[in-house]
Amino acid sequence: MLRIALIALALLAFVPAVAAGDGTPDPSFGQSGSLSIAPQRFSSASGVAVDGQGRTLVGAMLEDGSMLRTQAAVLRLLADGSLDAAFGTGGVATISAPAPYRTLRAESMALDALGRVVFAGEVDENVPAIWRVLQDGTLDPAFGSGGFAIPREAYGGAPAWWQALAFDGPKIVVAGITDKGLAMGVDAGPTAVLARLDENGAPDPAFATGGFQDLPVPGLTDPAGVAVDRTGRIVLGIGHATTKGFPNDRTAEIVRLAGSGALDTTFGDGGRAVLGSGGRASVRLRDDGAIVALGEWWHTPAQPQTPVIAARLLADGRLDRTFGKGGEVTAPTPFRFAGGALDCEGDLLIANSVSGVNRFGPDGRLDPTFRLTAFPRVAVGDTTAVAQLGLFAFAPTGAVLLGGLAVDGPSVVGGTSPSGHYSIALARLTAACPVVDSRPPAVTLRCAAGCRRVIGSALDDPVGRGVRRLLLGVERISAAGCQSWNGRRFVRLACARAATRLVAVPLVRGAFHTPPLGGGRSIVRAVGIDGAGNRSRAQVLRVNR
Repeated sequence: MLRIALIALALLAFVPAVAAGDGTPDPSFGQSGSLSIAPQRFSSASGVAVDGQGRTLVGAMLEDGSMLRTQAAVLRLLADGSLDAAFGTGGVATISAPAPYRTLRAESMALDALGRVVFAGEVDENVPAIWRVLQDGTLDPAFGSGGFAIPREAYGGAPAWWQALAFDGPKIVVAGITDKGLAMGVDAGPTAVLARLDENGAPDPAFATGGFQDLPVPGLTDPAGVAVDRTGRIVLGIGHATTKGFPNDRTAEIVRLAGSGALDTTFGDGGRAVLGSGGRASVRLRDDGAIVALGEWWHTPAQPQTPVIAARLLADGRLDRTFGKGGEVTAPTPFRFAGGALDCEGDLLIANSVSGVNRFGPDGRLDPTFRLTAFPRVAVGDTTAVAQLGLFAFAPTGAVLLGGLAVDGPSVVGGTSPSGHYSIALARLTAACPVVDSRPPAVTLRCAAGCRRVIGSALDDPVGRGVRRLLLGVERISAAGCQSWNGRRFVRLACARAATRLVAVPLVRGAFHTPPLGGGRSIVRAVGIDGAGNRSRAQVLRVNR
């Protein structure tokens, strides 16, 4: 779909905080806490994350200006903000659309539990696509076809694209838009669509019809975010309107679906909770099950009013009256919503294009100690511009990573005369909040070199503190008895002891391997332990050679 962007940004001055504290720029990152990167003339971020080793990952969309060769990319940065030369080409792993497609647009990006980067977006003219990238920056051949899942006929072949994703354990839930009138040359307006895919990109037949679904809400629906709660229910933030011809009846809503895809009638009014008029809502989930809606909407269509920018809902869809004023938080003045997230203690952070980042405590009251009062100015093209930041991630230390865009004045992308530049903008803020790391790391084992040895990986949850130790047990079993690896050589042991012996082995970027196994039967066991002391489930691989 041809998108020609004409963007004019007001230039704001970056005002540094006067004293250290939560929300102050981290001077160890980039230049005084911020930086910009532009692998292509028009480079924009579609998501940010921090892995268990504290490295910054940026999902990006790269465009040369023609809109004929759009690519996706993953950028990996070290803790100081420099590109990681060991990743991709100079820190940038570029991904092109698979044949016969020509363009690849990354609308959102997230890390899964094994540290793989998952993108949702589209190829060419509104064909939904999702793709997965391994930790070395290459496409994952175990996902879909060559790393891509492109279900062209998912919604009856209608033009569609995916723009948000969440994880349901190993499964992937995506939300996006279709406009079934476009195939007939008519702009009928958007309909939200959903899909659930298994770990390897195949549609989940237990969800809706063959894994795909139009949102079962009448009228026009436009998703702004998706999440999955601990019971597998899908929570979707949307904008909703009755018809395209009457935009003033638009409402911001939260919709909850059962794991099957049906509306959850125990939530709100038949599965829907209306927040207010205008705008649309994105969604975040607290560990206690509460739903936090973020965005910008009003109590009535009448203007002007102070907009509501956040609401907290109980599990049944009612407003949580202990939060803010009657369950809602209204915007500080001045305000322009750019994005939001929940930090490691469940406090609400909201990016405000006019006045930086605001933090709200558990009761919804503005936290005056959070100190970022304006976004930084970063390099773009031959000049500098104020960064527009609305993407959030959190480092293992609790630091806040912000991602977004910087534009050098009015810009045109596409057509015969593109103008201007986009740069990916990043900033890191100090924060005292410790990461609540209760999730165990994940350990995998697989044969290598014809099972002459076993290799494995030990990865922490993307917001965890990193795997610190790997305990490995290697047992050889023969008619003569059992042998166990002691870290240097195999020694004979009683079989009962050999089956339980574990020794610490070195990890190199999350990878490890056994010694040569030799012939006969072997049993390999591995357990990972992260920086918070969480132990992974023991993984076992039996080998017969």
